[in-house]
Amino acid sequence: YASILMLGIISGIGIAAYHPEAARLVNFAAGDKKATAMSLFGVGGTLGFALGPMIVTTAIIRWGLEGTLVLLLPVTVMALVIIFYFPKFASLEKTWNKNNSVSTTVSLKENWSAFARIAVIVSGRSIIFFGLNIFIPIYWINELSQSKVAGALALTIFAGSGIFGNVIGGNLADKIGQKKVLLLGLLSLTRLLPIFIAVENAKFAALLLAPIGFMLFATYSPTIVMGQAYLPNRIGLSSGVTLGLAVAIGGGASPIIGKLADVYGVWLALASVACLPIFILLLALSLPNSQER
Repeated sequence: YASILMLGIISGIGIAAYHPEAARLVNFAAGDKKATAMSLFGVGGTLGFALGPMIVTTAIIRWGLEGTLVLLLPVTVMALVIIFYFPKFASLEKTWNKNNSVSTTVSLKENWSAFARIAVIVSGRSIIFFGLNIFIPIYWINELSQSKVAGALALTIFAGSGIFGNVIGGNLADKIGQKKVLLLGLLSLTRLLPIFIAVENAKFAALLLAPIGFMLFATYSPTIVMGQAYLPNRIGLSSGVTLGLAVAIGGGASPIIGKLADVYGVWLALASVACLPIFILLLALSLPNSQER
């Protein structure tokens, strides 16, 4: 068990090291459509979350525990692809540095206060995501008296609608502004989540999962782009916090939500998650627009 745990930590470090640099390069390549580009970046990760368990489960059923070695294939292929594109990445960064001279960069002010707030907002959104992602199937079975298959289908609806929300939210943020999309998403969640935990009809609850997933993921790219704008000289650090640390906080909160479920029931655990959008919405209202320094 200790060896497995250590290998998991090493894998996690590799994953964590990839994201800040990748998000930094996305920022360089995106031009004026940073939120759109970041949303597409997020869709790739969401698809990985969706396809990974299915691939591993199928491989384990067919070959046993050794079937997990199938994961060596995608990581090896993508590592070779990244190595192949190293010259392109270097050229991209060189062009960005040329277009953003040292004198321009120095004049950009960093807003650490706003960045700290966006980090808390991303952490709150991450807690909402993990809470729903983990407990939706259990809620379907224990509270709505549905089958395990129905619970899995509900989770698919939530994740599938999130893909559309991610893409459309990013595109919309580039047109009307990052903060507006963030506020719209959070305001919608303050209404949708309480209704979701109040209904007792499984079909109606499933219908609500579509806009919930859509609005939750619509806030993904705006928060990352805003974080990068608040720390224009530290885009890598900003990406590391908004993509890495904040998400880790969301995962770390899952056992606490699970403890609530064990002691007080799944409904109360989800109710605690449903309250979070109210607090992070109030925090989001205090944020300056990305262009404000």
